[in-house]
Amino acid sequence: MHDELKSLALDLTWTWDPRIQVVFERLDPELWESSGHNPIVMLARLGPEGAEQAAAGEGVREALETARSAIREHRDRRPPFLDARAPLLVEP
Repeated sequence: MHDELKSLALDLTWTWDPRIQVVFERLDPELWESSGHNPIVMLARLGPEGAEQAAAGEGVREALETARSAIREHRDRRPPFLDARAPLLVEP
């Protein structure tokens, strides 16, 4: 669990997607605040064992599943500059 949370923290998608931020807030709301909403700092303070314990808290698993979906959604989304209606910048 700690490795997945660390991976989620290192993927900067959390910075603009509140569905991902909720995971860290649910792990430990007070630590989320005191870390300045910094998941890297938060996970460092929790440590692997603390993260495992916190992940068993209420609503964390559901929030994590929502975050996984958000990450997949962002990765699967076609960037606007690749829109088929946009003109090509280079000739084929």
